[in-house]
Amino acid sequence: MACATRSASASIPANGDLWIGDVGQERWEELDHWPGGLNTGPNFGWRCYEGNAPFITAGCADSTTFQWPVVALSHGILGGTACAIVAGEVYRGTRYPYLYGRHLYTDFCSGELRSVMPDGQGGWVDELLLSTGMLGITSIGADSAGELYTTNVISGLVHKIVDRCAAVSVAIDLVGDSLVSTEADTYQWFLNGDTITGATDRYLELTGNGTYTVSVTLNEGCAVDSEPYVFLSTAMFSPASPGAVLRIRPVPADDVVYIEGDGTNSAGAMLHILDARGRMLSAVRWPVGGQRMAVPVRDLVDGLYTVLLIGDAGSRSARFLVQH
Repeated sequence: MACATRSASASIPANGDLWIGDVGQERWEELDHWPGGLNTGPNFGWRCYEGNAPFITAGCADSTTFQWPVVALSHGILGGTACAIVAGEVYRGTRYPYLYGRHLYTDFCSGELRSVMPDGQGGWVDELLLSTGMLGITSIGADSAGELYTTNVISGLVHKIVDRCAAVSVAIDLVGDSLVSTEADTYQWFLNGDTITGATDRYLELTGNGTYTVSVTLNEGCAVDSEPYVFLSTAMFSPASPGAVLRIRPVPADDVVYIEGDGTNSAGAMLHILDARGRMLSAVRWPVGGQRMAVPVRDLVDGLYTVLLIGDAGSRSARFLVQH
């Protein structure tokens, strides 16, 4: 049997773990945890300790015999906002993968919705999920599907806990010789898992083959990572024009796109513009000896388009974005 708690709320999720929200007396609230199936009678330290701080230590056992809190939250006297911690539930639902396995808890006064989860090294990671601004949350419970709810003794309302970032996804597309991310507030690009220094814009000019990802923030702080985008140059060239590529500027385009074709100055090459469904919109002959061509796009609707160049040197293609 667990002992030495002051004023506890407790929950026991499906795996049998014990979670205790132990309300402090003067300075600290604490969240305690004890693994299911371990029946050795933990001592959580009250009144020798309040949180991790000594309280009344006269006659106390050695501190090594105590089970220390997972989290300690401070009262107003120490600059905090907590007053009565509320142990919650471990999320086992299916709608919000980010929350899975986290113990969600709160405090009557602060209204903060927080989570803790193992850090994989014997410790815990505590994270603020949402500052609700609500006074009076008294419990967090789960329905039969594992989805979580809060009750509020002041408002009399029950609120469902949702992950507002769950519906956010980030895609990477190839536009010309650049990658473009879903629009967001901030961006950081990576190549093969390494940070690309200075790559903090929506558009990234390709620097070579590899696996590209982008981490973004949007929707008032949602942090989302894209799925990997693997870029491998597969254009086919004749031996006489090694390294021939198409480069398109600007990205996105509004009035005109400029197509540069290193090594494509062969007589008879045709430049085709295709829409997103593969329908050919125009075909013009590449100028003999030319390295660059201007293509008006002012009459095209916003969207993705493909440039296809076919000539004696083989075929090569690139995509560009029109955005008026």
